[in-house]
Amino acid sequence: MVAEALTTHGITLAQLSHPKDARTVFEDAINVATQAGDFESAGVAALTMVEQLGAILSRQDVCTTIDHARTLLEKTSNIGTVRRLAKAAFRSLFEEHSVASPPDWTDFSFRRSVLKYESDLIALALNETGGSVTKAARLLGFNNHQSLTAIIATRHKELLTKRLPIRPRRQHLIAHPKRKKKQPQ
Repeated sequence: MVAEALTTHGITLAQLSHPKDARTVFEDAINVATQAGDFESAGVAALTMVEQLGAILSRQDVCTTIDHARTLLEKTSNIGTVRRLAKAAFRSLFEEHSVASPPDWTDFSFRRSVLKYESDLIALALNETGGSVTKAARLLGFNNHQSLTAIIATRHKELLTKRLPIRPRRQHLIAHPKRKKKQPQ
């Protein structure tokens, strides 16, 4: 009962253009319903969050939330809910590989859109490799990890927390004296 009320409140906030508040309310609805053992209401709240806020959530957040909703709704007998879940999953899959609809041109920035897409791909690679920049760079097709490190450090500082800590290079235990060049005779 509380989860349904929170979900309704989340819808209202989303429609009033308060996405951050709406997301918080949807997450509260999911948590309350899960703690109460009402997994169907929790799944519906997660599904509704994707439907209402999918355009502003990152692809990773959408995919994670849909997967969570799928887990919560696996025992549902409500065919309408199953159809909504399938539609949301299809939409997220379709939008990942192409531009599904034209953007809102009023506040559009090509550079910002490209940076967002770049950030999403790097975050996906870092998650896939457990935070290893070297392995993520290989996945993304970089010849060397330093290029990806530079991109993260300059353009995507928000991803610094997703990477593993920088490990210092190992030092030789025995210092080798510099070799002298042979003098020509």
